[in-house]
Amino acid sequence: MLFRLLALLIFLPLTAFAAGWTDLASISSESPLAACALDATANYLNCGAGNPVIDASGHFGIGTTTTNHLLDVNGNIGIAASGYLNFGATDGSTGYGIRDNGGTIECKNSGGSWSACQGSGVASTNFAAGTVSSPGFYVTTDTNTGFYQAVADTLSITAGGSEVARFDNSAAATGVDYFDFAPGATGSPGVITESAVGSDTDINIAMMPKGAGAVGIGTTAPDTTDGYVLDVNGYMHAVELDATNVYAWTGLVNFGYDADVYSSSGSGSNIPLGIGAVAVNTSGATGTGSFYFFQPQNDLSYAEAYIGAIKPASGSSAPIVLGQATGSSSYQERMRIDTSGQVGIGTDTPLANMDVNGTLKVADGGQTCDDSHKGLIRYNAGTGKLQICH
Repeated sequence: MLFRLLALLIFLPLTAFAAGWTDLASISSESPLAACALDATANYLNCGAGNPVIDASGHFGIGTTTTNHLLDVNGNIGIAASGYLNFGATDGSTGYGIRDNGGTIECKNSGGSWSACQGSGVASTNFAAGTVSSPGFYVTTDTNTGFYQAVADTLSITAGGSEVARFDNSAAATGVDYFDFAPGATGSPGVITESAVGSDTDINIAMMPKGAGAVGIGTTAPDTTDGYVLDVNGYMHAVELDATNVYAWTGLVNFGYDADVYSSSGSGSNIPLGIGAVAVNTSGATGTGSFYFFQPQNDLSYAEAYIGAIKPASGSSAPIVLGQATGSSSYQERMRIDTSGQVGIGTDTPLANMDVNGTLKVADGGQTCDDSHKGLIRYNAGTGKLQICH
C-alpha cells in the first residue's frame, strides 16, 4: 500500500502541490494519479496507455509496457534547439556526443572536435583503413566492395574482395594486380601504370569513346570528322616495347633512336631495323593490302596519293604499289614492283626489270662512255640520234 501511495505521489501534477493539499478522494479518474496502479502481481507500475511504466528491474518505459533497456520510448523525443545529447560524465560542449548548432547536427568523438554528422551538408567523415576483403568504407549490401588503404598515402578501390584501382602518392606496393594512378611531380604529368602478378604480363589499357564521341589529348574538343576517335593536339611519341610482338598490332608508329645502319639486303630480320611505322592487315587474304595515304591539303580537294604492299599468294616478297587519286571516288595505280623485283610503270604485270607501258623519253645524262657504263642509252641532241654505249 505504501508503494502504491508513493507511486501516486510521484505522478501528482505540480499544479496540485502549488495549490496546497489535495484530497485523494477528489482526484478524478482521468488524472495520471488515478490512472497509475500496480499490476496484479505488483511487479511493475502501470500508468495506462501512453503513460510511463517502471518494471521490477528498474527499466523505464514511455509509451510502451515492453521495456528492454533502462529507458524505452515509443514516440518522439524533443530536445530544445542548441541542446546536447552527451555520453559519459561531461555535459555540454566540452563533452562528446551529438548537438544542434544553429540547425546543423554535429557529432564529436571522445577526444575529438565537433563537426557535421554524416548526411546532408556533410563537412567531413572518416573511416578505418580496412583491408582488401573488408574495406573501411563499403557498400552496405556488398561488404567486400568499397574503399580501403593498402599502404600509407594511398587510396584503393576493392571490388568483390580484389583490388582493382589504386590512387598512389607513395612508392606503390608490388605483388598485386591493379591500375595505379600516380600524380607527377610539379611540372610533370601524372602516370597510369598497371601492376600485374604471376604470368599475367600482357594486359593492355583501352580507352573506348562513348557513342560517336572521341578521345582528346591536349584538347577538350576532339575532332570527330570522318569518324575520328582519337585527336592529339601536339606531338605524339610512341615506342615499341616488345619487338617480338610487332605483328600483333594492326598499326604501329615508332619514333625514337636507332643506330642500325641501313643495308640494301640483310639477314636475321624480314625488314630493316630502324625507326618508322608498321601497318599490318590481319585479314591474311591474298590480294589484300596495307597502305599509307598522303593528303598534302587538309581539305576535300581529293589531292591524295598512296603507297602500299599487297598480300602475295605465296612467299615473303609483297608487291609494292604507288598510286594517286583521280577524282572524288576513283584512284589509279601508277607504278608497281612485283614479287620478283620487276618494275612496271603504267602496268601491274611487268615482264622485265623495267616495263613501261607508254612513251619513254631519253635525254643525254652527260656520262662518259667507258667499260663501266656499257649499256647506257642516250639521245644525242646534236645529231638527233639515239645512241648506246657498248
